[in-house]
This record gives sequence, structure tokens and C-alpha cells, in this order.
Amino acid sequence: MNLTKEDKIKIEKAKEEIDVLKLSLTSGNFYVKYRDIFDLRAISEIIISKVAQILGLVCPKYYLYIPVFKENDENECFIISEDIESIGPFNLASSLGIGANTNASVKESLNVLENYYGNNPILLKDVMAMYLLSLFFGFNDFHNKNWGVIKKNEEERIVILDNEHSFQNDIKPKMSSFPTKIDYDLEVDLSSDEPLKINIAYFLENSSDDLLSLFEAMYYLFTPEYLAKVLEVIEKEEVIITKEGFAPLKIPKGDILKRYQKIYNVITEAWQEHNKKRGKK
Repeated sequence: MNLTKEDKIKIEKAKEEIDVLKLSLTSGNFYVKYRDIFDLRAISEIIISKVAQILGLVCPKYYLYIPVFKENDENECFIISEDIESIGPFNLASSLGIGANTNASVKESLNVLENYYGNNPILLKDVMAMYLLSLFFGFNDFHNKNWGVIKKNEEERIVILDNEHSFQNDIKPKMSSFPTKIDYDLEVDLSSDEPLKINIAYFLENSSDDLLSLFEAMYYLFTPEYLAKVLEVIEKEEVIITKEGFAPLKIPKGDILKRYQKIYNVITEAWQEHNKKRGKK
């Protein structure tokens, strides 16, 4: 992505806005939001976009504009994401009537989507992958305005948006009613592993065979070692733009992998106990 001088002036005006700003830039239409510090939230947008791509989900392409990039120092940051409607016709989950209370169950989402789009196996699998992504990657801002359905290449696919609240160590996914609802309690730290383990165990006991199969596939794919390789790939991509050009993206891999390992350890223990109960090695 190349930004002209005029583009950069437009983007920097987003600093004055509280909400996300939609801009027409030389390369097309984009959404811009300002962060007074370049931190994990900005980097999470890039990482989860790549994870979504691996899972076959659609996610906007993200760039980070840092006007004055200072290595190993605090930088203000503008998160730039492509306008999803430039890819194809798009409907937010909320506009489809999914999730009256912002969050929605897998079952509710599948039922509504089937009413709109018929029996679409790819779309239904996307929904399950999206829900599992929020579990595996500590995404604590999962609601009906952060995902939707897009028609891309004559095919309906799930889109996920606004992924900055990922890899959170201060959340406990409350899945006591999953797959009825995904909810979060921000007061419990993941260092208290037992509640998370109990909720994951409940999820494993009450999920459909299709959802369990997808869970197993994600579990064996997204190991901490695999995520480390994904992070290395991302660091080689040109996503940070400065006034002088591109700058290398330095991901705090140690911190992110530590956060992910903590979640993955709890998932592993619950998964092993679940398989033991089923008599499966």
C-alpha cells in the first residue's frame, strides 16, 4: 500500500476523531482509527487477520501508519483497514437479526444464516471457525457488529472485524451455556486457570460432532510452535508505513506466545480429559 502526502494528511486528521473514520485514499476506501500508543491492540489486528486467512475466513487487510517511527520507543499509531464493501456485498450480523443482546450463540447464528442463505456448508463451517477463533485467541470483543457475511467470488463467507482485543490475559470466557452464548468476565485473570478449564470442559461435552472435529483440527494446527512461525512470517510483511516509507514490524513474540501458551495449556488439559472420558487416545 502506498500513501501519498495528501493521504497522510487525511489519515492524521483521524487523531481528532473519537470514532473510526472512513476515508477515500489514493488506493481506495479505508477505515482509520487512532491509537495514542503502538501496542498489542494494533499488532493483534495484523495477527488475527492472518489467522483468519489461514482458517479461510475473510478479514480486511490491515496496515499501521506511524508518522514518526522510533525504534524501541513509544509511537502513536493509525490503524488502517480496507473497506470490506470494496470486496463485495456485506451484511453485519446485527443487520441480519443475529444477537439481540450483541452476543449470539453458534446455534442462533447458524439458524439465522440458514434462513437467509440456505444450507451452505462452507458458510456454516465459517461460523464455527469464527467462534473457536475467539476461544483460542482470547478475543474478548466478540459481538454482532464485529462480524458478518460477505459475497466474495459469488460465494458467501464469514467476515471478522475489529480484532484488537485478542490475546487477553485478563479474561475468562464464560461458556457455562456455550454454545448458547459466549460471554466474558473481565475481573478474572487467566492465572486462575480452573474456571477457564471448567468452561472449556463444558464446551467439549456439549458441542456437536462437527464443532468438536473443527476444534480438534484447530488444536493440532494452532500449536504455540505454529503460531511462532506465523508471527515470523508477519514480521516480513510490509504493514508499517511511515512518512519515509515502510518500517519493519517488530512483534513482541515473547509476550504474545506466553499469553497464547497459557490459554493453550488450559485447552490441552481439558481436551485430554475429555478424550480420556470418551476412551479416545
